[in-house]
Amino acid sequence: APSTPGAGRFAVQVVDASGAADDATCTVQVEAAEPEPPPASATIERVMSEDGKYVEWEVPLVDGKPHGIRRDYLKGVLDMETTYVHGVRHGLMKSYTLGRLSGVKRFDRDRVQEEISYLNGELSSRSLYGEDGSEEHFSYDHNDGGRLTAHSVGGSTQRWTVRTFDKKGRVIRHRVLQGSRFREDAVIESRDFTYDDR
Repeated sequence: APSTPGAGRFAVQVVDASGAADDATCTVQVEAAEPEPPPASATIERVMSEDGKYVEWEVPLVDGKPHGIRRDYLKGVLDMETTYVHGVRHGLMKSYTLGRLSGVKRFDRDRVQEEISYLNGELSSRSLYGEDGSEEHFSYDHNDGGRLTAHSVGGSTQRWTVRTFDKKGRVIRHRVLQGSRFREDAVIESRDFTYDDR
């Protein structure tokens, strides 16, 4: 078993078909190496629903502390998986809605480093949190067909860059907003682009 909370590996990467990182058309791939299995001395703590029909949650314990993947359920359906190392959240926490992945958080010794959310199976947002308190946020808007229509980037300075795309994935509007990406009076820069074959 790992001797420190730093043991274990995981990777969260943003890529597109060409392998470019952080592009407007990116999708998120979450790959997490399975944590080392708890030692033979581990015990499994399991809590059942009041009627005894469902497992509400279960977690392996080592020396009385969570060590491995804790799984939470709603009426027998997986709701959340959280990776612990010696009692500390370290690795991935995955949230599910009706059995479908809806969010991922990446922890480093109980500190959130990254947060990803999905809406209707599409990437909705991604946030990065620095040890110095800095933040960077990415937002993705899709139409009913799943096509990316807008991409926003903001951070600790509360300045947002918002790009809107046509059906061919080309930028048709580039805006910079201060304070809020939703208020028209927050726009400090705006450019529109047209194409002959639009």
